[in-house]
Amino acid sequence: MEFVTRKRIQVVIVDSDARVRRALHISLRDHTGVVVVGEAKDGPGALRLLKTRRPDIVVMNVSLPGMSGFEAAARIEKRFPGVRIVLLSENLDEASVQQALQAHPAGLLIKDASVRLPAAIREVAAGRKYVSPVVSRFLGLVGHAKRRTGKQIQLTPRQREVVRLIAEGFSTKQIADRLGISVKTAQTHRAQLMKRLDLHDVASVVRYAIAAGLATASN
Repeated sequence: MEFVTRKRIQVVIVDSDARVRRALHISLRDHTGVVVVGEAKDGPGALRLLKTRRPDIVVMNVSLPGMSGFEAAARIEKRFPGVRIVLLSENLDEASVQQALQAHPAGLLIKDASVRLPAAIREVAAGRKYVSPVVSRFLGLVGHAKRRTGKQIQLTPRQREVVRLIAEGFSTKQIADRLGISVKTAQTHRAQLMKRLDLHDVASVVRYAIAAGLATASN
């Protein structure tokens, strides 16, 4: 039995940026069976809106002024237990992802929100959980690194920069020139970070960089 029994899935969008709210609204408006019934710019506004509107799903950014999205989600869960929550986050790092997951959302999207939101809405409305592919890939890479080393992987700022440059197609010499270091030092950074992450080719480094938010996928 599906979670939503009414004909159309009713959604409320919560984000401090009106442009983001509009983008999310647009991503949903052409999907049959989904209707945005309200918008709010912060947590208190969302709670006030839910007193008069009882949507099926609240789509909410975790970064809100004043009351955080995590706190707002907890209050919504307590006061309106029938409402399911899809969290959006701009950050893709282990701490941010784990904090978002600890809020027990029905859905979690990062960076690819407007593209993946319709699919997330359908899955959550059907009573299932939804985690966007970029988050799943990131968690898989983090988990793989932890299993191999037995501990949490933390890259230094310099190593994160080297990962980004590798992913963008820079050679070792170009990386050295860009960072103002010797080619030998650049080679050492490259070898050390690939060993720490248990990655053995450039393609794997590119996938990690994209999943970790250090680079973007090319068109």
